[in-house]
Amino acid sequence: MYKSRREHQKIYANARVTPLQLVRSDPLAEQGGRKVVTLVADANGGLYVDGIRAHCLAVATSCLVQPLAGDRVCVIVDGDKLVITEILSRQQANAVMTLDSQCANLRIVAPEIELQGDKRLTLRSPHFTLLTRSSRWVAETLHQISQRLFVHSKHASRRVEETDEVLAKHIIQDARQSLVINSEIGSLKSSAVLKIDGGQIHMG
Repeated sequence: MYKSRREHQKIYANARVTPLQLVRSDPLAEQGGRKVVTLVADANGGLYVDGIRAHCLAVATSCLVQPLAGDRVCVIVDGDKLVITEILSRQQANAVMTLDSQCANLRIVAPEIELQGDKRLTLRSPHFTLLTRSSRWVAETLHQISQRLFVHSKHASRRVEETDEVLAKHIIQDARQSLVINSEIGSLKSSAVLKIDGGQIHMG
């Protein structure tokens, strides 16, 4: 049965109609928007901000500390990127804090620089160069391990209070002008052949 036009208007008038509402955009989505967020790690270890995964994360050049999952950070919108400007707090208390200059050279200039490791100090690099006018190494025990060791000096002096022991398969000493060995008691032994050769040999 068909209803009249007036009946249709009456039905629509009594129906509940939800009015349209303007949804305000997240201020973080605006260019230059700033917010404090918590970083989350995905299954591959990549970091993102929960709820804003459409924006890729980047780290500001001035923020040298490498961010980790769980960090509370301050981010700013730069196009389609969320740039981490500073790390406010760290959830992983025992995590190693890493300074990452993002492949840029890092140079520290100061009148005096001191590095202190209460337990250990480790320097790792394929090439290590030390340029200084004066160098001093003080240690209770010093170990040097290398496949090849080259020392070049104009003058060298070494003083050993107790025992100086050298163990090698072959030992070669070449003095262009003079060789002097002084000792209160001396001994020279050879299990196979001992050869003494010189233009003049003085004994006694």
